[in-house]
Order: sequence, then structure tokens, then C-alpha cells
Amino acid sequence: MIRVVVIFCFFLCSLKGQDVFNSFEESLLRTSGFASKKVISDLLEINFYISTVDENYQSSVDLSGNKFNQLKKSINRAGIKDDMLKVRGYSINKQYDYSDPDERKLVYNTSYDISLTISNEKKLIDNIFSNVEDVKGVELKLVFKLSDDKLDKVKKDLLSQAIKNAKQSAEHIAKDMGIKLGKVKDIIYNYDRVDDIPPIIHRKRMAQISSSLISGGDLSNSEVEHSERVYIVWSILK
Repeated sequence: MIRVVVIFCFFLCSLKGQDVFNSFEESLLRTSGFASKKVISDLLEINFYISTVDENYQSSVDLSGNKFNQLKKSINRAGIKDDMLKVRGYSINKQYDYSDPDERKLVYNTSYDISLTISNEKKLIDNIFSNVEDVKGVELKLVFKLSDDKLDKVKKDLLSQAIKNAKQSAEHIAKDMGIKLGKVKDIIYNYDRVDDIPPIIHRKRMAQISSSLISGGDLSNSEVEHSERVYIVWSILK
């Protein structure tokens, strides 16, 4: 997808009768080039969320700890070392249980936020979910990503295309208006651009994810989109 935005402007800068840039007056042309591309991801980040609630502080802590240990064992069964699981967050919070309208109960909510990054391969993904689905009460989020090497290549290709588009736009405008382009005065990269990798997120219960995979779903073909935008400012020869 290519989108070109063109702004043609002349600047005369003055302040209270005095020139800001030492009587400098110049005609400028600014063009914008934009390029985006969808790429099949080569990495998958799985975020696991564990949350347990109990009236007893220690029981809440023990319950969440047991679920975390179950998760690590299921990852081991999938052939992945449990040290690949990274704990991003751990918290114990007081809250009130209003399930009984006649009695408000103080309970403790213990939660883990855990991430696992793997190669985005169907066989590996299927193997993980087939083992992890036995761990009850765990929610997850999937974020499809690009490895650093692949992302660098995509960004370079897109930036090159965006610059080419901006240059072509400037040349077309100059030809149509009968003007001549001078030197490049400024280049602004990544202006108003989309995030590097907008995540494709699936937030479902484990059973729902597993059911989708069993029915033939293939997460390894998931795409991510990246874009680059560049502004180039040209001087105009008189």
C-alpha cells in the first residue's frame, strides 16, 4: 500500500519588522512518501495470566504458585525448558467479594504475568497448546512478532520505498509546475508512523484456543504489518 501526501509551501519569516533568519527568504517544497507491508511473523510471544482468589492470604499465594508450577511442567512436556518462561509481573492484592449480597468478604488475589517467546512454527505451537490446556484457570494472549534480523530488513526495504515515493512525487510536481528542484534541505524519518509491529492479539480461554487448533487452525501463518513514512524538504531554484 502506497500513500503520498504533498505539501507545497513558501515561507517568509519575520518578527515585528525584523527578519528572523537574517533577511533569509526561500521557497520550499515538501513531499511525503509512505510504504507498508504485511509479513508472516517468525516469532510468537505467548503471554500467560494466572490469577487465584482466596479468603486466606497464604492459600491464595500457594494456589497461584501451584498453577505456575503446573504451567512449567506442561512447558517441559512440550520440549521447552521452563527457564524460557519469563515472569513479567507478580502481585498480591486485597479485594472484596460481593457474590453474597448479604455479606462482603475480604479476599486476596494473587496473579502472575508470564511470557514465553518461541519460533512461530505450527508443530511447536500445537505441541505447546496440547500440553498447556490441562492447566486450568490460565488465560493467554498471543503476540506475533518479527525477529530483529527480519525486522531490520523489512524496515530498510520500506524506508527505501518511502524515500523513492517522496522523490518521485517531488519530480512530478516540479515538472507540472515548471520549477526546478534544488538541494534537499531536510529529511524527517518515521514521521507520524504506525508502531513497528502492531500486535495481532488473540485473547481467549485455553480451551477455546486448543479447540481452534484441533479443528485445523494454523497460527504460524499469522501476519504482522509494518510501515515507514518519510518527509523530504527541497529547495526550489529561482
